[in-house]
Amino acid sequence: MARKAHPFIDKNDRGVYEVRWSVGGRNRRQSLKTKDWREAQHEFVEWLLERWERGDAERPSIAAILDTYIEERLLEKPSLRDRTAAIANLKAHFGP
Repeated sequence: MARKAHPFIDKNDRGVYEVRWSVGGRNRRQSLKTKDWREAQHEFVEWLLERWERGDAERPSIAAILDTYIEERLLEKPSLRDRTAAIANLKAHFGP
């Protein structure tokens, strides 16, 4: 997997979900202490909100979230052109 600066969820070798991110070229990770995907998503959101409230991280823009979605989920899909056009419309509406 390519190195990502922004936080994302991944499983460790034991099947436990954790948050992974990069700061200054150094990889970081923190366990979400669950093997359940839905619970991991909930814990991840709580983790992000806590970081934002402390001022440890900036809130990503809608455009950045959509770019990440394209990279991670859509690049190999047959309808990429249609989905990319739809996301471009959303970006135009929400701004950078």
